Amino acid sequence: MPNENFYVYENWTNTCTKVHRGSCTFCRDGQGFQGRGNHTQSGQWLGPFSSLSEGINEANRAARRHDNYEVWSIGVCGHCG
Repeated sequence: MPNENFYVYENWTNTCTKVHRGSCTFCRDGQGFQGRGNHTQSGQWLGPFSSLSEGINEANRAARRHDNYEVWSIGVCGHCG
């Protein structure tokens, strides 16, 4: 989609980061599935980013900020990616 934003969900509970399209039902432009905003009990939404590659770069940076980086998985949402 033209001019679509991308967001990264940094999930502290599941030690993963996922890139989502803003239009994804799980993302909702960084507001999350339940529309509660960018911080949840288990993580946070980062973005917006103007391209998928920018989102992937941020997903990597977000995971690397953690001491246990080697156990973090980094990917793209399977529903919207």
